[in-house]
Formats: sequence, C-alpha cells, structure tokens
Amino acid sequence: MWCFTAFTVFELVILDRLPTAKIIEKNGNVTTVEAEVNYGRGIIMYLMSQGSWVKVLEPDYLIDDIKEEYEMIMCNY
Repeated sequence: MWCFTAFTVFELVILDRLPTAKIIEKNGNVTTVEAEVNYGRGIIMYLMSQGSWVKVLEPDYLIDDIKEEYEMIMCNY
C-alpha cells in the first residue's frame, strides 16, 4: 500500500472510487485528496482515465510511471 496526493475538481468521483481517500485541502473549485492504495496498473489506468481533471502531486515514482505511459501512448500516433 502507498499514498498519493492529487488535485481534482471532481472530488466526489475520487472519494467514491477510492474508499481510503481523504480530502486534505480545498481551495476554490480545486480539492487535494490523499489516498492509500495498492500500487499497480489499475490505479495508473484509473488516474489517467480522469484526464486533465486530476494531477498527481506525489509520490514521484507514480508521476514518472504516468509520464512514461503517456510517452508510450504518444508513440502510437
């Protein structure tokens, strides 16, 4: 298990999908959420499916894995 922090404008979507998610800050229409999850393809795919509505703030290795996945996607086009 590990924690990640992300900001989103649709916190209810994150809270519904990730039962361990907790709101740690609200600033206007942006909410920072922290969650403890099992690391793997599933969480990467879920976060990427949220598109530009979610930005992962930490940990760095998750950010790197998501960037790598987007680079592989771009190689397809």
